[in-house]
Amino acid sequence: RLHVTGSRPPTLPPALLPCCLAALLPCCLAALFPSSRSPPYFPFSCPCPPVRVLPDLRREACLADLRIRDARAGDIDALAGLEAASFPGDRIPRASFRRLLVRPSAALRLATSGDALLGYSLLLFRKGSTLARLYSIAVAREARSLGLGRRLMKDAERIARARGCTRLRLEVRADNAAAIRLYEALGYRAFGRHPGY
Repeated sequence: RLHVTGSRPPTLPPALLPCCLAALLPCCLAALFPSSRSPPYFPFSCPCPPVRVLPDLRREACLADLRIRDARAGDIDALAGLEAASFPGDRIPRASFRRLLVRPSAALRLATSGDALLGYSLLLFRKGSTLARLYSIAVAREARSLGLGRRLMKDAERIARARGCTRLRLEVRADNAAAIRLYEALGYRAFGRHPGY
């Protein structure tokens, strides 16, 4: 079975922190693992130029040239901009993004349209472990409700599988209803709560 965890909760004063929902992905992997005897539970690069924070685009145009690829050094500014717009606190610093680009235990993926950054995902791996962690995922506000979160999740699952992982974990705030609906629609199931997370 593939177990998965998702989006980072922002840092808030302790009194405002609700219980956090940890999610387990019993994923439907029949298509991914056709030879697996387990019941069905649960990278591509492109020669793109450095991206910029999403401008005002027509919604249909966002998907016209959608690509999901590995992040590069020239993407740091756009990543930092999207991070600042997506999370009120507990942001990944610019220097950390730069280190993650060359870290073998990390996979930093971008969803782009032309030279616009639409979203990103960050997967972390541990040597000798079959568990991958989806540490962070974000979609630009202007590009939401276009199915980009689902595409980034599917891409993350493919990468985890390619790395030999059979489980994927993520954490999500209990009041992030939109994210929880997405994870549940993809087959993820909650397995724990962490008060004051």
